[in-house]
Amino acid sequence: MESGLQPFRLHRSEVTSTSEIVIQKVKVHSAVRGSSSGGVGDYHSLVNGASDSSSNDHAATSSSVTHVTLNGSYSAPSTDSDSESVSKTSSSKKVTFLENGASLDVNLDDECASFKDKILYLQEEKRILQERWSMLEITDDSSDSSRSNLDALYKTYIDQLLKQLNTIYEDNGDSQAKLGNMVGSVHELKDKFEDEVSTHTQLEYDFVQIKKDLDTCSLEKSELEARKKETLETMELMRAIYKHELEELMNEVKDISVTVEMDTGCPVNLEHIVQEVREQYELLAIKSKEEAEAFSRRKLDDQAAKARKCGSDLLCSRGAIADLNINIQKMRSEILTLQNQSMHLENALADTTGDGHRAVKDASAKQSEVEVALQKAREDMARQLLEFKELMNVKLSLDMEIATYKKLLEGEESRIQISPATVVSIQSRPSFTGRSSEWAGSTASQTRQQKKKRSQSMLIRPQYK
Repeated sequence: MESGLQPFRLHRSEVTSTSEIVIQKVKVHSAVRGSSSGGVGDYHSLVNGASDSSSNDHAATSSSVTHVTLNGSYSAPSTDSDSESVSKTSSSKKVTFLENGASLDVNLDDECASFKDKILYLQEEKRILQERWSMLEITDDSSDSSRSNLDALYKTYIDQLLKQLNTIYEDNGDSQAKLGNMVGSVHELKDKFEDEVSTHTQLEYDFVQIKKDLDTCSLEKSELEARKKETLETMELMRAIYKHELEELMNEVKDISVTVEMDTGCPVNLEHIVQEVREQYELLAIKSKEEAEAFSRRKLDDQAAKARKCGSDLLCSRGAIADLNINIQKMRSEILTLQNQSMHLENALADTTGDGHRAVKDASAKQSEVEVALQKAREDMARQLLEFKELMNVKLSLDMEIATYKKLLEGEESRIQISPATVVSIQSRPSFTGRSSEWAGSTASQTRQQKKKRSQSMLIRPQYK
């Protein structure tokens, strides 16, 4: 927060020091015009006094202004850099708020924009004031009364500017307080959002667990319903069997014919006979009931075992189906990955094939160029060999001519009288490119001229290079 307030504090101190310097300049200028007969020394004393008073009165506020000149060319601090720093600070704050995930207040932006406009307006007023001051320094037609009025006017205007600056400071303090409150609310909202996210995650986990429990309960319910259905079917079967056996038993009882020999001489005890038949019938019924219950119990146990087995098989099948679904998803993802890799490889193969064809074409073109260059080099070498042979033949012929003329010269020297008084050495450089006859003719003419001069003896020493 302090970094955003620092440019305003510097600007305030500089405005204060600037106002005091303007007042001192007005005093110095009026004093110089009023005491024009005082000379240069008085002028310097006035300037020094004004500068000393301004430095003593405002040493704390004008610490940033180190050099002051009296020609009106005071260079104000860089207001553009201040405005740029303010705009950068505001933009960085906006970015911070946006990153925290909260919306900014529109009124705060409007206030910051109005503060910036006020600062720019004050800077423009300061520039206009400096231009007026420079014009007033150049102008010499105003009187002392007008200068005093101008001094009061400047003081009044500077006081107004300072009041406006204080108002801006107060508004800036309010804005900073609002900004702090907004930052606090943003942090609170961020904490609440994090709590809601954690709660949402926990609820999702609980929902997944409940869904798993629900699936388990639904499986158990389906198993119990299947078992209930099987039990009801078994009971219906046992009822039908019991009813059928009972009917058979009743039919058997109806078909029994009993022959009873009765002694007419003695009374018949039918109750005893009926009691025995009843006991036999009850024993038979109890036995049949026990057999039916045992049979139904065995069937029920078998069906329960089959149901448990089917339930376990169903669970295993569902687990296997889930595993197969997972494997299918994995296989599909792997297939997609392999298809993408295949496409990339096909594209790479096509690019490589194209590059290979282009490389082969380039190599073929370079090979043809190298073959052409090689053929040309061979032709040049053959031509150079022919030229070398011709040059060697010319060299041999020239060597033979040189040897012949050397022998002729040696014979000529033997006929010339040698005088040790004067010795002249002439160096001749035969040209191998010209004809040998021209060189021989020039040598013969020189010899004839030398013979005419009998007073001098000449020693010719040909040197060949």
